[in-house]
Amino acid sequence: VGDERRNNWALQIKDKKLFVREMVSNLPDRPAYFSYEVGVNIKGASPFSELPPLKGLNPNEVSSAAEQGAVLIDTRTAGEFGAGHLPGSLNIGVQSHMFSTWVGFLVDGNASIVLVLSSDEDKSKVQLELARIGFDNIVGVIEADDLPDAIDQMTQVSACDLREWMKTGQVEQMVDVRTCGERKAVQIEESKHIPLPTLANKQNELDPRKTTITVCGSGYRSTIAASQLAASGFSKVYNLMGGMVAWEGRNCGCFEPADMVYGGGGI
Repeated sequence: VGDERRNNWALQIKDKKLFVREMVSNLPDRPAYFSYEVGVNIKGASPFSELPPLKGLNPNEVSSAAEQGAVLIDTRTAGEFGAGHLPGSLNIGVQSHMFSTWVGFLVDGNASIVLVLSSDEDKSKVQLELARIGFDNIVGVIEADDLPDAIDQMTQVSACDLREWMKTGQVEQMVDVRTCGERKAVQIEESKHIPLPTLANKQNELDPRKTTITVCGSGYRSTIAASQLAASGFSKVYNLMGGMVAWEGRNCGCFEPADMVYGGGGI
């Protein structure tokens, strides 16, 4: 304790108001599900061992659920999502340890959920991840092989191609969805900063008719953002593969052809 009082920079601040301001100046965004979980914790959640089997759905059942307000969460990779996905679906890949956190940020805890899975093997993992944050209102699941023919696509663009597009003026708006700290360290000057947790409430700052590139650190959050914008009616949305890591030249162009979906005619 004595060492902390002597050497911790924060404890050198003598003014109470200044201390409080410094302590809260860079707090991470608060996931929306925190408020929802208060009620879940008071009521008490069911044991994980009692989670019911997830129902497999056909395309007609998925469409019906969506029409009734269910949220479609596509848990596949960005490449798989880009190659073909259900219109209006949100791409939050289960391959990330942040999967449940981002679902909690972006999906109402009381919403009914339909899951799109790469395979049956993901079923129990996704269900458990969601149950851990109190999300158990899952209508059912549909596997990628069972998706209908009427699906949308989304181009995943490499950093190298994005540089060329910017030179020729084909990029009309770019959205950086990282945190303030990340952006302060490095950024693409032409981009507009809208952190992912705030994107839903700030879409009016963007033009849905313009060609839009989404950017984050690795490409994971920007894929979520791109799917969110597309679901809201943005017609020309593209995700930067590899994010700022690729942009900075540390992983430029190292993607398999299957990771990209080419829209044809430039962008």
